[in-house]
Amino acid sequence: MQTEVLLQQVAQRLSQIDQEQRQEISEYTQILAGLKFEKELIQRLFREGMMRESVIYQEILEEGHQEGRQKGCQEGGRRLFFTNLLDKSERGTAIAHQHPFPRAARESG
Repeated sequence: MQTEVLLQQVAQRLSQIDQEQRQEISEYTQILAGLKFEKELIQRLFREGMMRESVIYQEILEEGHQEGRQKGCQEGGRRLFFTNLLDKSERGTAIAHQHPFPRAARESG
């Protein structure tokens, strides 16, 4: 547990140095930390803050959001199309089962 605290302190210290050095030192630190710690712990301590600061990460994240919005719109459009198609089909089936002449005309004839 004490070593985890030490790793957390290292991660905090890394966040205080300039961005150019931070990225490189962080990568080396993560490689060495991988000899002792679980991947999830390393990712949690080192990636949360630094990845969010990266302009490339932000761009990738925005692209992902844009793709998600486009897929959502496409899926919504498909659902609307098929819902309308089913509604028309059901109405067409109901109409097909009706007698072609109104009831009054059938009774008078």
